Amino acid sequence: DIFEIERNFPALYELLQPIFNKVKLQIERHLNLCLQQRLLQKEANIKNIASNVWLLLFFMPAEGQLNGKKTISENQLRQRLWEYVNIYLTPKGSAEYSSLIEPEFKSK
Repeated sequence: DIFEIERNFPALYELLQPIFNKVKLQIERHLNLCLQQRLLQKEANIKNIASNVWLLLFFMPAEGQLNGKKTISENQLRQRLWEYVNIYLTPKGSAEYSSLIEPEFKSK
């Protein structure tokens, strides 16, 4: 719980801040690579998508707890992240998703 850490352990939160920034930058770089490979629509706003993926990645596990559910599994988290990114895929990106990523979800 990032907010709990920030409130109760501010020094630790300060140490985590560069990690949060690094993760967001890595997501953005990966999305830019996908854009260059024409896997994402050219109109896609990479900075916004990266920020939203980062938010989902860090806060989606807490969403279940806030709604009185169990914490979601890693596989469920990955599926929900991909559901979000799928709306930005090109036909080429959708084909790659169908052949490489989707089978992973079916095998688990």
